[in-house]
Formats: sequence, structure tokens, C-alpha cells
Amino acid sequence: MRERKFVNQNIDKWAQIERNLKRMQKNPEELRRELIQVTDDLAYARTFYRSRSIRVYLNGLAQSVYQSLYARRKPVWKSVKSFFQYDVPKIIYFSRMELLVSFLLLILSVGIGILSTAKDASFANSILGSDYVKMTEENIKSGNPLGVYKNQDQLSMFYSIARNNLEVGLKVFLFGLLASYGAVILMLGNGIALGVFIYFFYSRNLATEFNTTVWMHGSIEILTLVIETLAGILLGKGLVYPGTMSRSKAFAVWGRRAAMLYLATIPFVLFAAFIESFLTRYTEMPNLLRLLLIFSSVALMVFYFIWYPIKTFRNKIDPDTEEAEMKADSGFEFSTKNILSTAQMFNKSLQFIGLHFKLIIGFCFGITFLFLAFDFVVQNNEYFKQYKVFTLDIETMLAQFMALNFTELYLVFGNIGVLLNANNSLVLYALNSILMGSILLFTFHIFHSYFKQLEINKLASVAYAFVLSFGFNLVFLQNYFILQILTVFISPILLGFYVDQALKIKNISIIEKLKLLLGNSNKRISGLALILFVQLILGTFFIVSPFSSLSISFVQLNFDFSGELNEFISEYLMAFLMVFMLSISLVMFFLQSMFLNFTLNEILSANEITEGIENIGKNKKVYGIETE
Repeated sequence: MRERKFVNQNIDKWAQIERNLKRMQKNPEELRRELIQVTDDLAYARTFYRSRSIRVYLNGLAQSVYQSLYARRKPVWKSVKSFFQYDVPKIIYFSRMELLVSFLLLILSVGIGILSTAKDASFANSILGSDYVKMTEENIKSGNPLGVYKNQDQLSMFYSIARNNLEVGLKVFLFGLLASYGAVILMLGNGIALGVFIYFFYSRNLATEFNTTVWMHGSIEILTLVIETLAGILLGKGLVYPGTMSRSKAFAVWGRRAAMLYLATIPFVLFAAFIESFLTRYTEMPNLLRLLLIFSSVALMVFYFIWYPIKTFRNKIDPDTEEAEMKADSGFEFSTKNILSTAQMFNKSLQFIGLHFKLIIGFCFGITFLFLAFDFVVQNNEYFKQYKVFTLDIETMLAQFMALNFTELYLVFGNIGVLLNANNSLVLYALNSILMGSILLFTFHIFHSYFKQLEINKLASVAYAFVLSFGFNLVFLQNYFILQILTVFISPILLGFYVDQALKIKNISIIEKLKLLLGNSNKRISGLALILFVQLILGTFFIVSPFSSLSISFVQLNFDFSGELNEFISEYLMAFLMVFMLSISLVMFFLQSMFLNFTLNEILSANEITEGIENIGKNKKVYGIETE
């Protein structure tokens, strides 16, 4: 390119950068982008216009942008201002769906607490503690129902409340490391406790006293818990669904944002503790003043965490390039000529499930219900009685892990044995085979929707799905553990054979694939088997604690069933959760096996390399870019 043309193409851009440098308020993200643009232009000028003045000009402009961005450190107070004025609202706005989920979890858990206490008064003792309940009842009898706020001197109370609330928030945030699940469970626990607390006073005709006293500090305290739960959800999001980034990078990015949200809640937590310690104790304060404080507190939270982020970032493309990277592709990119590692197959499967989440969850829910309904009709209650019901809370489970105490958790695997037909029931063998065949057929058809250029053999897709599932489950009617493990190990090969037959791919034999997997590609198939095993373990622990505990307790407390019926419901819920977990795990395993099959086909056929060789000389390049 001639120098004049190069200058004419970029002069407006350089002039705009100069104007931006003269502004008092500079956006660091905009400066960073400008630095990249100028250094690119400078590199081009150094290559083609080494002895021209344009190179000197661009070098000076690049130095100015660099110094404006890095040479001057902002005062601490400006960094704090930018943190609360720009960074936190931006994170809130671009995480608004997760914020809605966090708020709905609060509403749900409060409702569970209210309904459960209404059905069973003793539920309050199990949630709030019998000592606290007894103390509050004594305060009510003495005419001072909220006297708990007057038991300590103000400074000591402020310190203990602030420390406790910060610890609770930190725990909610850090428990997000458990794939966001821990944060959700702790939110449910705190919300249920709040619901119990609300009903405890409402049921005693103390609603006015409760509302005008507790919500003075509780409005900020509870809404802050919603933000802390959001931080926990975001912390686990990078691990569960990294989008287009690597899992480690996604975790680093989302973890940084989650930590910023948690730090942003600290001033609000301290403010709520101040109100609770210094103002809530004055129960004789006029209701008008107390209501004014409550509405002001709610307005502050709504303004900062809802209205201001929407007003500032609505209809704007995220100015942070990291945020753009974090957003997953709306489409799904995969070629039958790709060669994927085990980690890439795992990531592709997660992305695929994310794009079809509602469809897959709905199918697994429905197929689980039908499976258990048929099982109940055929075997009555005998199948469900085999399930062991466990209800460990999440903190107890983690404490057992830390103490290397696995006694109770080992019993969980008995439920997996029930799933895999440990009693060698022919009825369960048939139902298991139909379940697995249906899941395989469903997974194949949603997978095939991306490869419509490949002709599908509908009859083969149905027939081979159930032949494979009946054959696979036949192995579990035999008490040969080594044979069962070997079957799991080679099942991706059999599933690959199924895909080839259903899509009429006949150029690669199953023997060649088996040789390849036993040789150079053994890590891939070992990785798939290991991922399936880990999924079953984590899924089982997920069910055991505390999800099943909440589900079973909610049913037992809110529905007046007989002892036998309650026991049956507990066993049925445990069976439902286990079969549902197995269904999700099988969808994941089948998807990875299908990706593996195309990887093996490409390794053995080398179609992409062959096409590349055939096209040598057909394309020409201009400045390193291929053209027709």
C-alpha cells in the first residue's frame, strides 16, 4: 500500500485518538483498544515505511497512549469510585438473569419455611434452635417480643452481627465453588430460616411489630444475601459452563467478577449491622420513622443493584472485551473432520447440552417418570424399597470428607447397584434396556440435527439403539465385575458402530477403531470411562446431600400422609433422583462417544489431509491470505 493511501485510511482514527487523550476523563478500556490499534499501525509503518515521518508520528502517538494508560496510577479513592460506579453495576447488568434466579430462590425458600412451619410447629425448633424459640416465646409473654435486639450493648452487638453476617456471606460466596450448587443450597437454608422466623411472629398476631422492627435492618441484610448468592453462582459458572474460553480461564474471569460482587456487599452488610445494633433496639420509635427507614433502605438497594445498572448499560454492547469472550457462541461449531482430545469432547458435550438444556432436561424428566411408573405397575413397591434414603446436610458431608470419614457415604453406592440391577431382575433388565435405548435414540436424533448433509437410516437408528441397549444390560445380569468394566470401556466403540450404521458411514471398520483405541488413542477412551464414573459419583453425592433432604422433608412436613406412604414417597423421590441423574449422565456419555467416533474416523481416513493435498496449487495467496 502506498504511504498516502495508508495515511488517508487512518488519519481520522488517529485524530480521534488524539482528541481522546486530551479529555480529562479517560476510559481505560477505550485506551487499551486504542493502544492495540496504534501499535498495529506502527508495526505496519516500521515494515513498509521505515524511513518516513509517519513512523515517527505513530511511535510518538503510541507512547502517549501507553503513558496515559499505564504511567499514571489513579489515586485510591478514584479506584474505589470506579469500582462502585462502573465495575459492580456492569457485572450486575450482564448477570441479570442469574440475579433473577437468586431472588426467586429467596422467594421459594421463604415460602417453604412459612408453609412448613404452618404445617408443623416443631419445624421452628429444628431450624431456629429450641433455645432461641424458647427465649423468643418468653419475650412475647413478657410483652417484649423483639427483646433479643436489646440483650447486648451496642458496640458488642455491632461487632458480633457484622462478623456473623460477613461469615455467612463469605460462606455463600465460597460454596459457589461446588459448581454453584453450594451457594444455592445455603441460600435455600437461609431463606427457609427467614420464612420460619416470619411465620413465628405472624402466627402470634405480631405482624406489625415484626415488619416495623425486623425490616429496618433486614431489608438490606436479606437483599444483600441475594447478591452474595449471585456471587456464588457466578463463581461456579466458569467451572460448569465456560462458554468459548478454556475452563481455567473462564474460572479466573468469573471468579474475579464474583469476588468483586462479594466485596461490594461488605459496606451494605456493615450498614445493616449498624442499623440492627444502634436503631432496631428502639422498638418504641414511631412507626412512621421506622417505615421511612425501611423504604429508604429498599430504595437504596433497588436503585444501586437494579435501576442504576439498567440505566447505565441498557442496549449497550459490553465494553469489556473479556465480557465478550465470556459469552458463549449462539451456534454450535463442529465438523466431522475435527480431531478432538478427551477434554475437547467433554467441553463440546457440555456446550451441546447447554444449547439444548430445556429439551434434554424435559426428556430426561419425562422418561424417568415413565420408567418408574411402569416399574411400579409391574413390581409394585418392591423396587423402591431397595433404595436407601440419606439426608446429610452439605456442611456435615464436607466435614466428613475433611475428617476422611466415608462410612455413611459408602452406603450411597448401594443405590447405584439398584440402578444397575444388582438383584438380576428380568423385569428390571427389560425396563433398563428400554430406558437406555430411548435415551440413545433421543441423543442421536438431536445430535444428527447438526449433520443433515449425512443421510440417516431411520430403521437402523431405532433397531441398533435397542439391540445395543439390550446387549449392554445383559452383561449386568452376570455377576462378573471385570466383564462389566470391560463392557463400559469398549461401549464407545459399539456406540460408534451405531452412529456409522445409522448415518450410512461404512468406510471404517470396528476392528480398526478398536486397534486404534487399544494403541495410540487409549487415553481418549479411558478418559470417557473416567468421566462417566466421576459423573455418577458427583451426581450421587449431589442427590444425597442436601437436595434429597430438602425434597423429602418438604413433602413429609406439608402433606399429612400415613407412615407407610411417607416412607414410600421418600423412597420414590430417591429413586426418581437417581434415575434422572443416570439419564443425564447417559446423554453426556453418548454425546462424547459420538464425538469420539468422528475423531477416530478422521484419524483413520485422514479426509481433511487428503482434501488439502488435492487442493494444493488450486488456491493462490495475496499477502498470505488464500483467494479463489
